[in-house]
Amino acid sequence: NNYLGGTSNFGSLYLSPNSSIMINNLDSNLNKRWQRFIGGDAEYLLATVTATQDGGCLLNATRYDTLVNNILYQHDVVLIKLDSLGTVTGVSNNSKIKVFNYYLYPNPSQENIHVHGAISKAIQFKLFDIMGKEIISQTIKSNDEKIAVEKLSAGIYTYQIIESTGKVETGKWVKE
Repeated sequence: NNYLGGTSNFGSLYLSPNSSIMINNLDSNLNKRWQRFIGGDAEYLLATVTATQDGGCLLNATRYDTLVNNILYQHDVVLIKLDSLGTVTGVSNNSKIKVFNYYLYPNPSQENIHVHGAISKAIQFKLFDIMGKEIISQTIKSNDEKIAVEKLSAGIYTYQIIESTGKVETGKWVKE
């Protein structure tokens, strides 16, 4: 197994409090088998990726978490163990780390958002306003698809990404 990792949506400290670790599993021809995003709840910076004998990998990263008004209150080193299928099998000292297959960026944004992930079959993207009313419903067929949002009002929205298997991922997105 070959692994390629990095940090997704990383800005400078205090400017991107919702970055994620991005990890890709590649075959011998460097084709992507799967991709996972880990975090999204704080600022993550991936330091190392080490392949393990069981076909998985061990991720070593730092996690910065902030309070209101960007006052830094926590800085941790985290170790995350993934198996060969990308399932998290262990996390050091922080069990609240989220793993997801799709990533919405930029967040916040003004004109467009992108749904990014290893999309092999079409998925459904739905965006809801603060009252739960569906605002956008769009089928996503490519690994990085753009959705126009310039006509929406500034505010906080929730979204769902629904796979053909019925699996649903949810999150929040901010319109500036």
